[in-house]
Amino acid sequence: MRIIIFVFLILFFPPAILFAQFQACDAVLFFTGTLTGVLQTCKCPGVHYGAVAHRTTLINALLNSKVPYLILDSGDNFPHYPDQLVSKYVVLSMRRTNYTAVCPGELEFIVGQDYIVNLARNKQLPFVCANVKLKEKGKKMNLFPECVVKNIGKHKVLITGIVSEKVLTPYIKDHLPDITFEDPITSLKEVLSKHKNIGFKILISHAELEETYNIINTIEGIDIVFNGHIRYGLEAPQVGGANNKTAIVSVAPRSENIGLMLIYLTPEGKLKEYSWQLVAVSKDIEEDKKVLEILSQYEKENAERQKQLLWSPSLQQNIKK
Repeated sequence: MRIIIFVFLILFFPPAILFAQFQACDAVLFFTGTLTGVLQTCKCPGVHYGAVAHRTTLINALLNSKVPYLILDSGDNFPHYPDQLVSKYVVLSMRRTNYTAVCPGELEFIVGQDYIVNLARNKQLPFVCANVKLKEKGKKMNLFPECVVKNIGKHKVLITGIVSEKVLTPYIKDHLPDITFEDPITSLKEVLSKHKNIGFKILISHAELEETYNIINTIEGIDIVFNGHIRYGLEAPQVGGANNKTAIVSVAPRSENIGLMLIYLTPEGKLKEYSWQLVAVSKDIEEDKKVLEILSQYEKENAERQKQLLWSPSLQQNIKK
């Protein structure tokens, strides 16, 4: 498999040139993740990256192509603290992007069991995760779909995900009494054994990089790993697995950039080659109007919440003391 790595600054390339590159490949993959509840860009001096509204515009602009595309997210989009209001608007903002698959990170569980179970059952985001189970009536059931299969022209791609129990904090574990995180390798083997006929396979791994390497060195057949949790973007893919044929990629947190990968398949539907780049999400990009409307509603609700908190009897009593 030949690997091409090139970098371009997307804002200064004519769309015709970009789409000409897209037309030559079999599929375009977009990668996002690790929003950590940051809905709006910082107006601080020296901060040049945008936020979710800028990112939405950038991705939607690049979808003006007849080439098949997949949009994947590696999770950790909720804040580092349990806040249902922020989490609600993270979900609403993300729904403005037509995601193919989202693997939850540990922060998607921080609000507690009831919240993530309702989110999964209402299918507000296309979660996929092979190793997270919910105990109900003495039985363990998949909390999320274990994988999704999509068409790329006449071929198919399998997308699955895992969340490592090792990334969970004690607080998160204490608030998930009926949710278990099974061994990722065992879970992935079960999924892959059901889809041996699919030649192109993608794993969204929410784990430390060392554990991801252990997974791909143990399990054959994974072509691309999108690694969440590690909190930095990889300028060039790392490789591992059998004969170093599995590529590992990641993106920076807080909408600083998105990952863009052009995929080329063999006539049999196996991965032949790819290109990879991190594309900066500049704050100079026009913000998506629908996302701005969503964020405006968040600001109203948040202001009302702050007002209620300020005038709560308990706080007033503390102020008088």
